[in-house]
Amino acid sequence: MTVLALRGSCFHNGASRIHGGVASAMEGYVWPQISAEENPISYVTNGVHVPTFLAREWVSLFDMRFSQWRNELLNPADYWECIDTIPAHRFWSLRLELNTQMLDYVNQRVVK
Repeated sequence: MTVLALRGSCFHNGASRIHGGVASAMEGYVWPQISAEENPISYVTNGVHVPTFLAREWVSLFDMRFSQWRNELLNPADYWECIDTIPAHRFWSLRLELNTQMLDYVNQRVVK
């Protein structure tokens, strides 16, 4: 099925850079005349829109503690430095609160 899909499609990609490299090596037999590094399998890495996927409670906490946190998302060193300054009890209490909300929601859906 993989060969059928590769030969029947115009574009070939993995879900990440690593997956694209692994797929290129694994499916290299489809293009024996081309090395795995040059075959047409590439990759696409999906981005995440942080304000959409981050719980409002986390956004509020970050807004209160770090005024420029949204500008530091692409700078992992600064981002983790900010995260590390959150007291453990505050981090875990918020995490537990959000987990409780999720389980309550799931329970309501199952009952419904």
